[in-house]
Amino acid sequence: MNGDDPESLIHRRLSQLPPPRAPRTLVPRVMARVRKRRQSPWYAKPWIAWPRVWQVVSVTLLLGLCSMAWYVFEGARGLFDFYGATRVETSIIAVTDTVAALAESARILRRVILEPIAGHLMIVMVVVCMASALLGAALARLLQEREAGR
Repeated sequence: MNGDDPESLIHRRLSQLPPPRAPRTLVPRVMARVRKRRQSPWYAKPWIAWPRVWQVVSVTLLLGLCSMAWYVFEGARGLFDFYGATRVETSIIAVTDTVAALAESARILRRVILEPIAGHLMIVMVVVCMASALLGAALARLLQEREAGR
């Protein structure tokens, strides 16, 4: 081997190669996609590309929905005052008791059903993941050999 360093040798050899060429089908495919995007309806495009009128309408509708939600929640606050705090407190206590009972049931089911088999489930998941990885590697190798044989 001569006194050239490997970097300059590689650079010289790579610069002698012809420039890469795009496939012949690239330009027609790109142009077809551009035409398809131009012909798509305005609502299928990103919001920023909508006509200004529809942008204003959508923002107005969004603000209207937000103000309606605000009005509903403010009205709910007025209902608390109208019906009195005791009725609302009773409803809140009933809801929290129900949520607490459901949470306790879930805790019991977890301790009775899930905890005894959690280790076994973990082992099964690891084995399935390893088998999937091995299958993927085998398929990749098979495809690589098939491509090399062409």
